[in-house]
Amino acid sequence: MKKKCTKSKLIDSRLSWLLLLVTLVAVSTVSISGARRNGKIAFISDRDGNSEIYVMNPDGTNQVRITNNNIDDAYPSWSPDGQTIAFISQRSIGQYALFRMKADGTSRTEITPVGYPPPIEYYGLGWTPSWSPDGNRLVFRDGSGIYIVEADGNNRRFLTSGYSPAWSPDGSKILFIRSFALHTIRPDGTDLRTLPPLPNFYSSYYDATWSPTGDRIATTAFDGANEAIFIINSDGTNPRTFVEQCSGLVVLGCSRLAMPNWSPDGRTIVFFFLPGGFEIYVKDVAGGDLSRLTDTIGRNSHPSWQSLKNADSDFDGDGRADVSVFRPSDSVWYLDQSTNGFSATQFGLSTDKITPADYDGDGKTDIAVFRDGTWWRMNSSDGIVSANAFGSLNDTPVPADYTGDGRDDLAVYRNGIWWMHDLSNGQTSVVSFGLSTDKPVPADYDGDGRVDLAVYRNGKWHLNRSTQGYEVVNWGRATDQPVPADYDGDGKTDPAVYRDGTWYALGSLHGWLQFTWGLTGDIPAPADYDGDGKSDVAVFRNDTWFLLRTTGGVSIQQFGLTGDQPVPSAHLP
Repeated sequence: MKKKCTKSKLIDSRLSWLLLLVTLVAVSTVSISGARRNGKIAFISDRDGNSEIYVMNPDGTNQVRITNNNIDDAYPSWSPDGQTIAFISQRSIGQYALFRMKADGTSRTEITPVGYPPPIEYYGLGWTPSWSPDGNRLVFRDGSGIYIVEADGNNRRFLTSGYSPAWSPDGSKILFIRSFALHTIRPDGTDLRTLPPLPNFYSSYYDATWSPTGDRIATTAFDGANEAIFIINSDGTNPRTFVEQCSGLVVLGCSRLAMPNWSPDGRTIVFFFLPGGFEIYVKDVAGGDLSRLTDTIGRNSHPSWQSLKNADSDFDGDGRADVSVFRPSDSVWYLDQSTNGFSATQFGLSTDKITPADYDGDGKTDIAVFRDGTWWRMNSSDGIVSANAFGSLNDTPVPADYTGDGRDDLAVYRNGIWWMHDLSNGQTSVVSFGLSTDKPVPADYDGDGRVDLAVYRNGKWHLNRSTQGYEVVNWGRATDQPVPADYDGDGKTDPAVYRDGTWYALGSLHGWLQFTWGLTGDIPAPADYDGDGKSDVAVFRNDTWFLLRTTGGVSIQQFGLTGDQPVPSAHLP
């Protein structure tokens, strides 16, 4: 294993423009913060006899129980990195406590006791804990009080009286309810504020949650006879009804609505109806019909939506792609991680196809290679090396999260046929889409959290989108290199091509973009290097990286040697 062989440097942006001799032709001024993938939905159900925690895909499929015991587990809440669930459960001696566990239900760990036994039942509101944005602390209800505790159980302290606490995405405020009115308070207990009541409504609130950007709140209110879910600004102004009282569900009568929870991309809200139904529904924030996710014997409630970071070339899981190379001459992966710094790992052979992806679902890219039909992987979560025979000698590896479960799947493209192996359940699927001469360009083109099958053929993009169906997009020339990525940060991958130093992207948010960035012969390596939710244009030239980051500005970084393979370009055809 070699020591670090290169050094990094940041050059003044004006100088870098001169060195590159490039011109930015068109740049979007639209700013959308931190688009994140929608992961699984955790919820509670008593379908198997007592209250247990389940997870399901965003469309309601693959409902799996992750707790299984004779005690009650309830009120799940995903951590910001999507790897941990906090919940309320019984201790071994029968009392209740706040716990945490891994996303698969393992490593159950008590955080702090809950002295006043919460009602583990399906109208028990106000008990779901909420994480701080950095994942280090939790705010939770204990009796009639709200407390803050570190995730390891240390430094528990009283904050204020009330219930239904929710930590704001920027960490500056905690939303809560007291005397059926909405309030905010700082985590240090200062700056207590009361939000204005809803007009023409008694405003008896009993749950509320922030939007992912923190500019809106979804809340349920009761007027003594009916209930409705409202969306309001973060200061309590501009209320609008999201789900009408009874909302047309005549069969349920005036059923109660509860526990609205935003999808990580901010486009959908999940909630449940009770009583007479106890089922979980979703509805787009922009409007439209309700979609029912659960339909089982027993009660289903208290949904919480998992947020997943984009793990494209993000080896330390901080939400930023890392400058990184694979060197065939010594089979070493050299990583300049944006948080964890430099590392070098020997893994693979010089003739391998590198296949970095998040196979274990921990939000970090795993080192991996494809060799003669076998996948060799090193999990970032535990360092375990595994080998999976899946594919043939001349297949094109196309690993991606085709199921939307937060784990990238093993997949190969062969003569117009896609072979995909789901690592979560061991199931294999085969789909015919494309021609033998096509270039596979799988990505999430419709923003539903599932990667879509797609091919590039003579300047046309053939997209088989999981929610929006088949589409052909004419964008590029036969000789262009496809460089699909989410350049406008709306959560949808944009068709894009690279041609002799110029980038042409067809953004789904604001139309086409053109960038001159690079020279003929450069290797394009687009990725989100600054963690703002938008893919940045970048090229690798000999031993130097040229980055045009949407929020971090221009950077020229020397890292690697001539002949190295830039890891962020591994997914490009």
